[in-house]
Amino acid sequence: MPVSAPPFDPPYISMHAGDGNTEYIETLADGSTRAVPAAAFGPALPSAHDVAVSRTAASSSTPSSSKLYLNVPYAEKDEAKALGARWDAAKKKWYAPPGAEAGRFERWLPQA
Repeated sequence: MPVSAPPFDPPYISMHAGDGNTEYIETLADGSTRAVPAAAFGPALPSAHDVAVSRTAASSSTPSSSKLYLNVPYAEKDEAKALGARWDAAKKKWYAPPGAEAGRFERWLPQA
């Protein structure tokens, strides 16, 4: 698999997952690299296993398979958009896209 350059300039740290282990590599502005121990990041840094488990859990949840239209006031449109809401120009309404977690948009859900 070819490795592509990230869409940002160094310095940065990348996670490389292999056969049951995870390496963290720091790339410096001069292009040099060095290994960084995971302990340097504290407990907040996920392991490759944690990432795989969270992706599996996310894909196995029961997201909606169609657009869920929302009642978003104009003053709150940027907040809804930041949470993943999309604009349907034909209906002139915001919606939660298919696969989105409806709980993120709870405050804008239509009242029954």
